[in-house]
Amino acid sequence: MRVAHDDLILSTQGRSFWIMDDISPLREIEAAVAAGAYLFQPRDARRLTNLGSPGLAELNPEPGPAGAQIHYYLAEELDDEVQIEVVDPRGEVVRTFSSDSAAAEEADGEKISGTAGLNRIAWTLHYAGPELPEGAVVWGYSDGVKAPPGTYTVRMSVGETMAERAFELLPDPRIPEVTAASYADQFRVAVLARDSINSITRAIEDLASIRAQVEEVMAARQEMAEWYSAFSLDELRVHLATIRLAPGAREGLSLLRGHGFKICIVSLTWSFAVEWFANMLGADYSVGTGLSPDGRIDPFWPQDKAAWLTGLARKLDIDSREVVAVGDSNGDIPMLLSVGHPYWVGQTVPHELDGKVIHEFGGDIRLLAEHAVHVTAKT
Repeated sequence: MRVAHDDLILSTQGRSFWIMDDISPLREIEAAVAAGAYLFQPRDARRLTNLGSPGLAELNPEPGPAGAQIHYYLAEELDDEVQIEVVDPRGEVVRTFSSDSAAAEEADGEKISGTAGLNRIAWTLHYAGPELPEGAVVWGYSDGVKAPPGTYTVRMSVGETMAERAFELLPDPRIPEVTAASYADQFRVAVLARDSINSITRAIEDLASIRAQVEEVMAARQEMAEWYSAFSLDELRVHLATIRLAPGAREGLSLLRGHGFKICIVSLTWSFAVEWFANMLGADYSVGTGLSPDGRIDPFWPQDKAAWLTGLARKLDIDSREVVAVGDSNGDIPMLLSVGHPYWVGQTVPHELDGKVIHEFGGDIRLLAEHAVHVTAKT
């Protein structure tokens, strides 16, 4: 029986021997019991690769646990969350373990035991891997980024108590010709590759989301078009006359016309409804989603709003920086970003418009018009 590298080796002096890996916690067990919640000193880990062929696996011994072994002791099962973090030499959290399922999932980490007694977990010596699109088929390596050699820190938090222990991640001793600079270069390139895959994945997910939204909108428009087909235009105009306008709409538009403004109503709704409101309010121009008598839809999208408005301004020889636009939905975002005086009258300003619009939620349109006249007079 011998102890080597903090492993206990037992031999029958015949053909068999056993290795009990990492008995180092035994040296601190008295301090652990006295403390109640205790983080043991991790032993140094080695960054090993190419650990051999899986051939004749039935004749091989059970492999030792891979990665950095982390031991912790709890005198009793606690109501408080047990959280363990691995921190790299730059101070960034590489991996999070938690006894709380929700906290572990939120940190993209791993759930660990909070039961009484000695507990052991393993960090696999990897940073987070790439995010792959749902259903992606990948040929080749897609695990996490291998951590480079260096000094890492294990941090355990239990309630208000925190403990930290440092350990070394050592290079593979079988390839001494690989320098620290080479490990650093490999890590840098691997992170770039992972982040590139993440960017591609997010782009694919965004495209899928946009496609789903377009299909949903088109389906809704088609359903609405079928509903409208049961009524004549005269019947629909009677319905439009019952819609209540925003406070001060008539007075505000009249004020703008009196100061020489050209009034445009730009909407994603049906063009016949937009035209009716434009005529009723005395607007000069209007545009919306086309609907032919045979039910064919001519789509008009949020980006079309911006293109149509800037095109009209160019046709009228008006600088887009002098254009005033008012919006209240996400479909208005491209249009508002294309003009010099954007106003938002919705409840919450979208993050794309933070600091870029004047927010007049629930405000009287006449007051908004007075403000627009004032600011444009300065330019």
